[in-house]
Amino acid sequence: MKDLITFIITNIVKNKEKVNIIEEATTTADNRKTFSISVAKDDMGTVIGKFGKTINSIRNIAKAKSIKDNTFVNIQIKESD
Repeated sequence: MKDLITFIITNIVKNKEKVNIIEEATTTADNRKTFSISVAKDDMGTVIGKFGKTINSIRNIAKAKSIKDNTFVNIQIKESD
């Protein structure tokens, strides 16, 4: 899942070296995974998109893969310095 999210994010941003995706540890029994995405400030608008359409599309793609993997995925965006 992390590879899929990394592939999508790095192909839409300009500063690929500033992309950082962290899979946060989960201890729930229902296979929940949380990913935190941080990108450069200049690329934040690109990742979010107009009215949040781009990040929602990324979440939908991740959700489709997570259904196949029998997990639940949550994607958060964090601003990097």
